[in-house]
Formats: sequence, C-alpha cells, structure tokens
Amino acid sequence: MPKLRRASSTTLSIATILVMFWNLGGTAAGFEIPTPDPPSSQADVDAYQTDSVWYDPTSCGAVVDTKATTGVTDPGGDTSLNLNANQVKNAKTIIGIAKTENLGKRGATIGLITAIVESHITNQDSPAAVPLSKGMGDPGDYAPDKDSIGVFQQRPSQGWSTVAGDTTNSPDGIKQLMTVAYQAEAFFGSPPGAQISYPPGTSNEGALKKGMQNISDWQTRTDMGAVAQDVQRSGFPDRYAKQIDNATAIVNAFWDTTAALALPIPINGSGGGAGEAGATPSGPAGQSCCPDGAAAATGDGRTIVLDPGHSGDPGYDKKDPATGIPDYDYPSDSPEMKDVFDVAQRAQQALTTAGYTVKMTKEKWDSAVGLRARADFMKTYHAALGVSIHTQASNSGGGGLAWQTANNIVYPQAVGLYRTTSKADGRKHVPLTEDHAAVATLSQKYTDIFKQQRTAAEGHTVRRIDEVNGRAGDFAVPGLDDRLPSAGNIWMVQLFAGLDNYPWVYNEAGGDSAGQKGLNEADRQKYADGIVKSVEAAIPLTTSGSNTGNVATETTSTSAPTCVVGDGATGDLFSTIKTYAWPTYHSAPFPSSKAQYETAMKPEYLAAVKEAQAKHVYVGGGQYPGVDCGGFVTLVFRNSGADPNYNSHMSNVIAQQKYITEHPELYDDVSKLIGHQVASSSDLKPGDIYINNDMSHTYIFIGTGIFPNYNAASASFSTTGASWRTPMASPAYGFTGAHWWRLKTLNSVAT
Repeated sequence: MPKLRRASSTTLSIATILVMFWNLGGTAAGFEIPTPDPPSSQADVDAYQTDSVWYDPTSCGAVVDTKATTGVTDPGGDTSLNLNANQVKNAKTIIGIAKTENLGKRGATIGLITAIVESHITNQDSPAAVPLSKGMGDPGDYAPDKDSIGVFQQRPSQGWSTVAGDTTNSPDGIKQLMTVAYQAEAFFGSPPGAQISYPPGTSNEGALKKGMQNISDWQTRTDMGAVAQDVQRSGFPDRYAKQIDNATAIVNAFWDTTAALALPIPINGSGGGAGEAGATPSGPAGQSCCPDGAAAATGDGRTIVLDPGHSGDPGYDKKDPATGIPDYDYPSDSPEMKDVFDVAQRAQQALTTAGYTVKMTKEKWDSAVGLRARADFMKTYHAALGVSIHTQASNSGGGGLAWQTANNIVYPQAVGLYRTTSKADGRKHVPLTEDHAAVATLSQKYTDIFKQQRTAAEGHTVRRIDEVNGRAGDFAVPGLDDRLPSAGNIWMVQLFAGLDNYPWVYNEAGGDSAGQKGLNEADRQKYADGIVKSVEAAIPLTTSGSNTGNVATETTSTSAPTCVVGDGATGDLFSTIKTYAWPTYHSAPFPSSKAQYETAMKPEYLAAVKEAQAKHVYVGGGQYPGVDCGGFVTLVFRNSGADPNYNSHMSNVIAQQKYITEHPELYDDVSKLIGHQVASSSDLKPGDIYINNDMSHTYIFIGTGIFPNYNAASASFSTTGASWRTPMASPAYGFTGAHWWRLKTLNSVAT
C-alpha cells in the first residue's frame, strides 16, 4: 500500500457532498447538500431548486439527498476521514461495476475493503515508477509502492492489464489501468467459463482471470478481508479485515443511489452475488446513463441484441442468483441451432451496414450460454431491443414444422406472465408486475411491428401469441420436468430482460423448407430480412430532418451516442411543449403528495415519462419521476425531434450543459451571437435554453402566444419536497448571470 503524502483538497463547486466524520465508533454521519440562499423574489424560485445535485458522469449524476447513516475509520489511522468528491465517485464506480456483474453487496464490500486499504479509495498515479500514469488519476502527490497504480494499486508488471501484458511502457495499458471502472472489473475478475469480449489489441487474456470471482468460496467465506488478501497478495494481510465494517457502511450508504455501469470489457456469465438481486442499470429514479469514457461498452442509441436460440451441448444449467429460477437452456437439434445462428449473422451484417450496433449473445452456433447471461447483454450495452430467433426443424426423430405454414410466431412481454422456481424450491412464481408495465407495453408495440414486417418479408402469416403454451403447470409429461424444470408462460430470457426493464421480442418460425430438414438458403434469407425490417421499423435510426416544424437539416444525426433510441412524440418543439406542460402556473409544491403525483402531470407528459423510463431515457425527479427541470427539457428536445440526442449523458442540468458545450456544431451561445450578455427577453428567441450559472436549473424560453401571459415553460425538482413543480407555463427570469443556448437548426417562430 502506498503512503499518501498529500491528499487532494478537491471540493464540489456545485453541490458539495460532505461525508462527515467517519468515526471509529461507527457513530452516525451523513451526506449533506448545502442549502443555497433563499430566492430574492418569487420569480427566482425555480433557480433556487437544487436540481444541480452532484453530477458524476460515471454514475448517472446520483442524488444524495437523505441522511445516510454510516461510520468509517480512516485506514491511515486517523480518527476521521472526510471523503472528497473523487473518493465518492470512485466508491460509486466500484459499486456500479459490482452491480453490473451481479455480485451483490458482498462483492461490492470486498471491493471497497480493498480500495480503502490500498489507496484511501483514491485513483493514484505513480509518476516516478510508471511515468505514463502521470496526471491520469485523482489530484495528489503520491509515494507509490513499486509500480502500483490506481485505486486497487494494480501493477502492470504483474499482468493486471489486458493490453499491457507485463510492461509499464504501454500507453493503452496504463490508460486502462488508470480507469477506475476497469480496475474494479479486473479486481472482481470473471467467473470460470464466462465469455469475455476482448477488444482489439488484447495481449493478456489472463488479466480478468485472477480476480475475486476466480476464488471458489468468495461468496461463503466468513472473512471477507481474507478474500481481498487472496486477490491482492499483500505483505500486510491483516489490514483488510479491519476495514470490513467501514466498507460495509460505504456500500450501504451508496447502494440505492448508484447505477450499474457498463463493463469496459463485456463479460457474459458474471454473477452469483450472495442472494442479491441482479443489477438494474439505473440512477436514483430508475434512469440509466452512458458513463463518460465507456462509449464502446454502452448503448449508442441504436444497439440491438440478437439471440440465436438454444445452448450448445451439454446445455446450460444453473440457478439464477437473482430470482432462484433454474437458468436452463437445452441444446436443440443442429438444424435449428445452425439455421438460426446463420439467420442472426445475416441480420447482424445487414443491421450493422444500416448503422446499428449489433451484439450477438453467442460466438458460435453451439456456444453454451445461459439465459440470464443473454438477457444481461441488454444491461451491459444499454441496448434498445433484444430479439430471440428460433425455428422448429426436423431431425432424425422427426418433429419439424413447415416453414411456409406453421410455427411463425412472435411473443411479447406482458404484465402477469411468470416463471417459477423448481419443484424442489416450491414453484415460487416470479412474474412481471405493474412495475414493468411500461416495458411490457413497449415490447407489445414492437411485437406488433415484428408481426407485420415479418409477414411482409417472409411471405406467410406471422401470428402474435401473448402467452407461451406448454410451460405451465407441473410438467406432468414424463421426462419434461427434467428438461424444462421451470413452469410458467413466458420465455425465460424475456422474463429476465423484463425484470430489468428492457424490451425483448421472441421469434419462432417453421424450421423445414419444402423437401428438406432445416431451412434452405432462400428461407434463411427471408427470415433474416424479416428480422431486419422489423428492427428498422421498431427502432428507426433517428434523423434530425425526420420531423416537421423547425428542424432544417436532413442529415443523419451523428452528434453524440446515446444510451437508448426512441420513436417518441412527433411534432415540433413548441407543439411538444404545449402537449406536455400545463398552460398556467401552479404554486409549488405541485404535486404536494405521492398520491397526487400522476394527476399533477398532464396525461401526455406522464405517458412520455413512462415510455422514457422503459427506454432508459433520463427523466429525473427522484421519487416523482419527470417532475424535474432537466427531465422536462430533455424529453421536449428529444421527443420533438429538435435534438433526438439531447442530454446523451442521461443526467441532470450539469450533464446537459456538458452535452451542449460538447456540440458547438449544434448549439450557439446566445451571448456571443448578440455580442453582449443577455439582459432581457428581447435578446431571446423562442426555443432558447436557460441554464443558470451554478447549473442548478434549466427551462425553455417560448416567447408569447403559446401560453397566454407566460413566456417560458419549466418544471422543478426539490430535495426538500417543498418546491416540486410539474411542467407548466411560467414567466421567464434570471436573464443575466446565466447561460443561454440556441439550437442552430431551430428557426425563429412568430408566436
């Protein structure tokens, strides 16, 4: 463990999080966001809201607005430790990676034990021993131990990088080892037998095979500190156990407000988190995000998962740790498995050529991959849609169905559909509930599109069936209970994806072309064409000229990758504002209670919020999703088509300011356009975006004519509960001392 010579004094300029007095005795401490000075006038009430809460690009800008009790000891021996912003960010990154790998709180705690001991949860460079690391980590002056770097003090000379191998002289390798998300992934390792999607340039595949998940008893060993020692092999093995309580406190404090993060190197088959539920990549209100620096591993707004059916011999058979359901997928007859893999490859090539990012759940036709691992592709890549591809082909034992006339079916997800645990575990039902209604509705919408497009492309009728037959009851048919040990009426991969709020469409087809077993070349191509046309219709690639109104350009948007895609509300910016916002101002709080939450929003906006949540688009609002200034502006700009990629960082106002400044080709600084600071509404044009200087609030200037007596549309988030406001008309204010932005393609509108 290196000695910390000078810790960073970095503080948060927008909303400081104080992690106060992590005391030896474990006494209560808390996280506080300082309350700004009260507004000087009623007109400034919106700017007073603390929507700016700490933005961490690696964790969806998580809001810490409650008193989280915890106690912690400084591993350096001091009696108190004030965690700065970087330490909080690093801790949340470790937790986020643990969530993605389904390692549960136990796995995250072991990671934090290690990070506390090794680095004070600080991303430390080592300019002397590893010159290439200089300046890559958190600010500070560190005295390293040998060539140890990063939060976990991983040594490039010991093979911790997939790129660097055993050298300290690889720029790519050192950059990798100075990325906290990768450090955490390497520490956690990959479970034996997992599929690892190594990037180009990989020279050391062993880097992800020496971590915690490669220790057979990491989930059950009493001493979590000993597990950390087995990974780190420290000369001071007794230090880890001393930090168990402290690491546990940190994990408990941040668990609920930390998002699952995309793995820098995708791993399929991770998991087994000591009974913890599988990770849902979401922020405090259920929103997902694309972490900065993880674009290669996250959804780019057009990511599709293709799942060619069935698992290779001898199949896949484990208990899903999140639900207790037997995760079992049997090998089908080779005509089906080979045919659907070929169909998936054809679809992948066509969709990739069209501009989609396509991920296959199997590397080969006979790869053995579990159904949970397949569904987890959605989380890993924040994909827009999962698509299973199956047929029913003949084999030497018969049983095939004709391609032209039978088994051409699409299945959606739906509330109430379920699978059960095994007989031995009591056949406990695990259903999709009303909490999954939005994603079920989206799946049904996509399923209808698949039905229509496949019918047209394949030349035969494709049916929609809402419930899987033959999986219900106790499987009284002799032998069937052993083959399909989970009862229910939904395909298991759809259930797993739906529980994590990702849409999935399951496709079946007749498996025998005329006069043969299996599909011929022509029918495989028809099936692939049907899948491709369905995806293109369900998840259209957004073009900035696809909508009417004030969008002038007709070129495909290539601005910033986004976590999701959508085909949301059409129409121009101003009609969308009019649709979403109340035409008069309501005094805060509005809503004033949880019971009033949905009725306080216009029905059209509530529907847009729910659809956005299903697609993992940022809506903000904490306990009141969508009741949020940044969430409102995001949905207006994305759903109107004015900027379909707006707020690609999927977070609050600070993230939105970051997005705008990253895209000068899209947005003008109004002050620069007019040659002076904005002083009044006469300097503005309808559609201009307001962001105040401390990035705590945003709204849209709309001019006159849309809402009588009002020239702006806004909403407010509240940490105290006193100042919630759903989207509504409001007066414009705060002209000076603010950032004003204008979308270049938004024409002036006489309103």
